[in-house]
Amino acid sequence: QMRPLYTEDDEAYVEVPETWIFLSNGNMLLTSERDGYNHIYMYDMSGRQLNQLTRGEYDVMSVCSVDEKNGLIYYLSHQSSPLNCELYSVDFKGKKSTFLSKGQEGWNRVDFSANSKYYINSFTDANTPPVYTLHASNGKLLKILEDNAELRGRMKEYGVEGKHVGTLTTSKGTELNYYIILPP
Repeated sequence: QMRPLYTEDDEAYVEVPETWIFLSNGNMLLTSERDGYNHIYMYDMSGRQLNQLTRGEYDVMSVCSVDEKNGLIYYLSHQSSPLNCELYSVDFKGKKSTFLSKGQEGWNRVDFSANSKYYINSFTDANTPPVYTLHASNGKLLKILEDNAELRGRMKEYGVEGKHVGTLTTSKGTELNYYIILPP
């Protein structure tokens, strides 16, 4: 007999979870906006929620890798600011979250090895061309693969570094992010 594995109700709107990862222990990971933000949840195969693994006033953008052996999930989120995309890990109990892309305010994109031991990070911000680096799963920098120093120099030479990012507050108290490009 067939039965639903997962259901979600809301009187306004329900987003279909983008992440469905089935674990070898019979549990599954999925993302949901059920608390108002996109977070990672663990369910058993009867559809019972076991744990909310991430929580807070930010969205998880994507689950990048799952290390079942060490019980870790690697994900990208906007925890520090909607203007940044940063790499974190969280354990399967949701008790320990670790910030891995330290010292880089901007946008990170990662590709993990099949065993989750290494990842290649592509970092950029409003005025920086992509910098490609190799890291251990704990965030430790192992090697700079391409720093685009020559392109950064050319950008500076031509005055292309004029993009400024900021936040303004409306008369109603709403904070809005913006960027402005000024002439050289």
